[in-house]
Amino acid sequence: MHAISKNDSSMLKCGVCRADISDLSAGYQSGFLFIPICKSCRKNFSKDDIELILNLMVAYGGYFGKESSKKFSLKKYILNVISEKENVDPNEVNMKMMHSALLHGISPKEYIKKLEELTEL
Repeated sequence: MHAISKNDSSMLKCGVCRADISDLSAGYQSGFLFIPICKSCRKNFSKDDIELILNLMVAYGGYFGKESSKKFSLKKYILNVISEKENVDPNEVNMKMMHSALLHGISPKEYIKKLEELTEL
C-alpha cells in the first residue's frame, strides 16, 4: 500500500455524503473505521453522529442524502414495520429506521426530534 499524495486525494470520497475530498488536511478520519470525512460533514455533524452514520452506512449501505427527504415518512415507516412482523426487535427497527432517515438526508438530531413528536401524539 502506498501513501496518498496530494494528486491522489481526489480519489477519496467522504464516508458520509460521498463528496470528493480534495484537501486531506481539512477533513476528519473516523478513528474506528478509518473512513475519511469531508470538511462539510465534519462541520455539520458531531464526532458521535459521524461514527453512528458511518456504522449504519457500512452495515446497510448507501450515503447521507442519497434519497429525497420528501419521500420519507417516519410514521409510515413505523406502520409498515408493525404490519410486516409480529415479533419486532425495537433496536433493530430503530437502527434500520435511522438508516433510512439518513439516506433521506435527515440528520440524527432531526430523526430524534421526529421520534419525539410522534410519541407526543
